Amino acid sequence: MDVERLMKDLTVDHLHQIQQNLQAEMEGKKEELREMVGRRYRDVLEASSEVRTVRELAEALAEAVAHARTTQSVVEPRPLSREQQVSVQRFIALHRLLAVIGEPDGDALSDAFALTLAEILHKQLATEPLSTAMHAVVSGLTGRVIRTRRQLLSDLEEEVGELSEPDWVANQLTALALLRGTDYEQLLDIYLTGRKTFITKLTAESGSLLNIVTEIKKTLVVIEQLFAQGELVRIIQAAACPSYRPALIDAIICDEAFSFGRMLIAEAEKVTRQLRDFKTSPILTQKINSKCTDWVNDVCGFALEPVMSICEFYDKADDIIEFLNAISGVLGSGWPRMIPCSTVYQNLFGDVLFRKFTGIISRDLQDLENQLIQQLKSINTAPPPLFEKTSNKFDPLTGVGISSALQECISKFYAGVQNARECCGRYEQVELDSQSERIRESLAAELFDVIERLSNLHPNTSGNVSVDELSRTRLCLALLHCDSASFCQAMNKDGERIAAASRLLNAAAEDSLSNFTCSVAKECLSQQVLQPYVAAFTQPALGLEIAMEWERLELDEVGVVEVPVVVSPPLQTALFTLSSRFGELCVSHLLSRAVRKRISSEVADLLATTLNNAVQNANAVQRTTIQLLFDCRVLHSLFPDEKLRNLVPLIESRIDPFDLSLLSSHLSTNVRLAVSRSQLLYSCLLVDIVPAKEGQGSAHYSQVVDVVPKSEYSQRIPLIPRLDRTAGESVAKRVEATRVPRNKLLANSNLSGMKTTPSLSSFVDKISSSWFGSS
Repeated sequence: MDVERLMKDLTVDHLHQIQQNLQAEMEGKKEELREMVGRRYRDVLEASSEVRTVRELAEALAEAVAHARTTQSVVEPRPLSREQQVSVQRFIALHRLLAVIGEPDGDALSDAFALTLAEILHKQLATEPLSTAMHAVVSGLTGRVIRTRRQLLSDLEEEVGELSEPDWVANQLTALALLRGTDYEQLLDIYLTGRKTFITKLTAESGSLLNIVTEIKKTLVVIEQLFAQGELVRIIQAAACPSYRPALIDAIICDEAFSFGRMLIAEAEKVTRQLRDFKTSPILTQKINSKCTDWVNDVCGFALEPVMSICEFYDKADDIIEFLNAISGVLGSGWPRMIPCSTVYQNLFGDVLFRKFTGIISRDLQDLENQLIQQLKSINTAPPPLFEKTSNKFDPLTGVGISSALQECISKFYAGVQNARECCGRYEQVELDSQSERIRESLAAELFDVIERLSNLHPNTSGNVSVDELSRTRLCLALLHCDSASFCQAMNKDGERIAAASRLLNAAAEDSLSNFTCSVAKECLSQQVLQPYVAAFTQPALGLEIAMEWERLELDEVGVVEVPVVVSPPLQTALFTLSSRFGELCVSHLLSRAVRKRISSEVADLLATTLNNAVQNANAVQRTTIQLLFDCRVLHSLFPDEKLRNLVPLIESRIDPFDLSLLSSHLSTNVRLAVSRSQLLYSCLLVDIVPAKEGQGSAHYSQVVDVVPKSEYSQRIPLIPRLDRTAGESVAKRVEATRVPRNKLLANSNLSGMKTTPSLSSFVDKISSSWFGSS
C-alpha cells in the first residue's frame, strides 16, 4: 500500500475510514484463527479418544481369540435346502442393494435399476416360506423400500430440472420411466416442469437475462435431441436389452459366489423385461412444438421483471446495442430448429426494448434540438453582403440566404441525426424482430416532429417582427439545403415523408418571408415616409417637389403639350429603398411567386392608401394632377390591384376632359415605357415581368434627362440557384462559354444574330445564367 500517495490523494476522513476497515478486518482474521485453532484442538482430542477406543477393542479381541483357542466349541451343522439357500441369497442381495441406492458416486439409472431389483427381491421374499426371524426382518424392510422409492422419485423429479446436458437428462428420464412406467409425453411434461421451476429460481436469485436465455436454449436443445430426434426412445430400448446391467449391479455380482451371481442375473433380466413391456409411441413433432411454445411463453412471463429492470438500467443506445449483441450471440449460434429464436426474443422482450430504444433516440434528438436552439441565439444567421468579395462564381451560402455559422450549426445537428441513424442501423442488425424497419420509421417520424417544431421557431426573439421572421426564414432554408443527403437518409428515404418535410419547410420559409417583406414594406412605404408626396398635392406650394422635366410634344392645331415620363421622386425613392433593403439582406433572389404575390398586394394596398389620401385632399394645379394620374397608372401596371384601378377614374375626373382626351394616348405610351424601364429595379416586388420591347418614343422623349437604366428584355433574377441542371446542359454551357469573348460582363447573351452592344441587360443576363442558373 502506497501510504504517501494515499496521504496526498485522500482526505483525513477517508484515511480514518480505511484505518477502521483495516482494524475490523484484522479482528475478523484473529477470530478466524482462534476458531481454526480450537477446531484443530478438538480434532486432536477426538483422534486421541478414537485411538484409545481402538486399542481397547484390539485388546478385547486378542483376549477372545486366545480364549477360543483354549476352549473347544461344538459346532452343530445346519443343512439348508436349495430354496432356503436361494432365499438367503435374495435376502443378502436385498440388503446390499438397499445400501448402495443413493450413493454420491451413483447415477440415476443405476439407482432406479437397483431399487426395482430390490423391490422384486422383496416381493419374492415376502411370499416365500421363511423362518420366523427372517420373516420379521423382511417385513420390517417393507417400510424402508417404500421410503427409498419415494425419496428416489422425489430426488429424480427435483434434479431433472437442474440438468441441461442431453446424456444426463436421458439417464434421469430413463430412470423415471423405469420407476413410474410413464409414457414419453409425461416424461416431457416432467422435464419441462422441472426446467421451469429451475429457471424461476434462477431468475429470483440472479436476474440475469443472459442466463435465462442460455437455459432456455439448453432446454430446447435437449428436447430436440431426445424427443424430436428420438434419442430417448433408442436409449430406453438399449436399457431394455436382456443383457443390460448397470455397473453397480455387476460390481455386486462379482463380489459374491457364482450361484449368487446367477440368481442376481436372472432377477436383473426381470427388471429389463419391465422396460421392454414399456410400449408407447413417440410424441408427434407438432405436439412437441406446441408444448415447447407454451413452456417458452410461461418462462418468458416469469422474466418480465428482469426485462423491465434492465430497461430502466440502460440509459444509452450503445448499452442496449451491446446487450442485444450478447443476446444475439446466445440466440444466433446453435439454436434448435423447433422454435425460431425470433419467437423466443419476441416473447421475452416484446416491444419493451423497442420502446426503450426509441425513447432514447427521441431524447437524443430533443437534446440535439435544444443544443441547436441555444446555438442559434448566439450566431448571426445573415449571409455576407452581395459582391463583398470578388469571385468568379456565386457564393452558395448567399444563394441559400444563410450564414456560414448557421450552416455549421445545422451541419452539426444533422451529424448528430446521422449518428442516431447509425445507432438505429446497428440496432437493426442485432435485433431479432420481424419488423426491423420500424426503428427507422420511428426515427423518421421523430425527426419529422423535430423539423416541424423547428419550422415554427424564431431563433432571434429581438422584438422586431421583421428580424424575427427573417431569422425563421433563414433557419428553414438552412434545414432544407444544408446536408440534404443526411436529411433524406434519416427520413428513411421515404419520398412522401421527405416531400412533406420539404413542403413544410418551404411553406414555413415562404410564410416568414412574406411576413418579413410585408413588415419591411410597411416601414418603407408608411404614411410618414410618403407624407411629402401627399403634401405635394394637398399644398400647391410644395408641388415643385414632384415637378420633373416632362416630355414636350407639339400637336397640330393645339401646340406644345407636356406629358410625364417617370414616376414621382418620392415614390421612386420609397420603392427603390424597399428593393435595396431586400438586396442588402440577400433575400431578393429568395422571393418565390407566392411571396411576391403577397408583397405586391401589400405594396399596392399601401400605395393605394397614399394615393387615395392625395386624391381626397388634393388642392393642386392640373399639371400636378396629371402627374398623379401617371403615377397611379404606372403603379397599377406594376402592382395590379383593384384599389389602384378604382383610383384612376377618380383622378381623371379632376382633369379637364379636353386635356385628358389630348393626353390620353401619349400618357398610355409613356406609362408602358415607364413600366418597361422600371421592371428591373423593382423586379423582386413584381409578381410577373412582361418582357415588352421598349418603344422608340418621339424625338422630344430622347431629350429628357433620365438616369433610369433601360432594359429591352428585362429578366428577373431567379429565386434560388437551380440544382436540377443536367449534365448535358452543363456541357452545352461550357461549350458556349468557350465561344464568348473574355469580357463576359460586356458580352451579349443573345447569340441569334442580334447586334452585340454592351448594355445593362447583357450584364443581368450573364449574372442570371452563370450564377443563378437559367430560369
